[in-house]
Amino acid sequence: MNPFEDIHHDHQPTSRSIGYREIYKSIDLDHCIEHISRNDKLQTIIHEHPDNHSQLEIIEDFIKDVIKHRNFAYDQEFLSKKQPLIENRELSRYFNHLDFCLDSYSEEYVYCPQVQLFFDACKSLDIHPGWHYFTKPLDPCINFSYINCADLFNKLIDRIRQLHGTSEYRKKLHNFNKNMLKRKSRVLMWEKDLFEWRSRHLILCLTLSYKAQYRSDITVERIQDDLFRLLNGRRHNALLNGIDAYCWKIEEGGKVGLHIHLVIAYKNSSNHDIYIADQIGQHWESVVTNGIGQFNNENRHRGSHWIQELGASTGQINRTDEMQRKGLRKMLEYLAKADQYLKHKKTAKTRTFQLSQIPEKSQRGRPRGKNGINIVQV
Repeated sequence: MNPFEDIHHDHQPTSRSIGYREIYKSIDLDHCIEHISRNDKLQTIIHEHPDNHSQLEIIEDFIKDVIKHRNFAYDQEFLSKKQPLIENRELSRYFNHLDFCLDSYSEEYVYCPQVQLFFDACKSLDIHPGWHYFTKPLDPCINFSYINCADLFNKLIDRIRQLHGTSEYRKKLHNFNKNMLKRKSRVLMWEKDLFEWRSRHLILCLTLSYKAQYRSDITVERIQDDLFRLLNGRRHNALLNGIDAYCWKIEEGGKVGLHIHLVIAYKNSSNHDIYIADQIGQHWESVVTNGIGQFNNENRHRGSHWIQELGASTGQINRTDEMQRKGLRKMLEYLAKADQYLKHKKTAKTRTFQLSQIPEKSQRGRPRGKNGINIVQV
């Protein structure tokens, strides 16, 4: 039984945009479940992962409700008189989940402003991960004199509202929302331009990573160098020359390690998407990484969990197929947004997401610059 399921009620993502629920679920699956293509077969490895990011969903719900409902979780007057509790259902329903949410904190990650606000409020009240502060509302509160757990919960709510009203937080939230809209706008424009340039594309999706025994030695610089070596091979490799445009995202995922999600728009003269993606993956594995790499061909294994979660589309997609294009846009939007919600500090100062420039229309064919496909900075 999911201990958080009673919290998830009315904050459902809209059909027009990926919501934070889908993003956290996809991040969780991406960090916990590893797919490897081996001899046309899918090997699935499920890793134990201590960070359950569904807790981050609850934190975001909690912050929204704290700001929306101006009262406290428990009536202050009744608490002071030690009378039976009067609850505010909208806020008190989070009480039993706060210790789990607090324990989800990790020094290894950078969080979105809403989640960081929760952790900052806890820290300012000397509420730290690893302790059970919120057992039962009327229980004496551990490490705090003369107050019970309900009192501490109300104090936390009050501190969240105080911090939420500061100019520092407002600025962080403004910049976060601005950047989210900017990224979404750019990936949607990229997809639009892609199909205006050409009416049909072969969409390939690969996850590129490294074999388990080498992961501890892989740095962000190393995985970037390997990625650029793969993409620069378009100039002299017939297989890679078929790449018309691409989008990539580098992620750090617990025991899965550093890995790349690579979405490719391949030339439309072929419809053998599974075969071509396999060939590119094998080139990464044997040539680019000298045998220490591995890959998953998402086109072959369309059941990969994060692809399923997003309802993403791969394979041949035509301009007029709106359902398939919607699936492609959701996949691109996830790649653009994911590290805005949760980013590993190892990659915090590194560019982890990039779109290529769409070739310009030309009656003579597809023009390319001297250095290949240019880069759109996002």
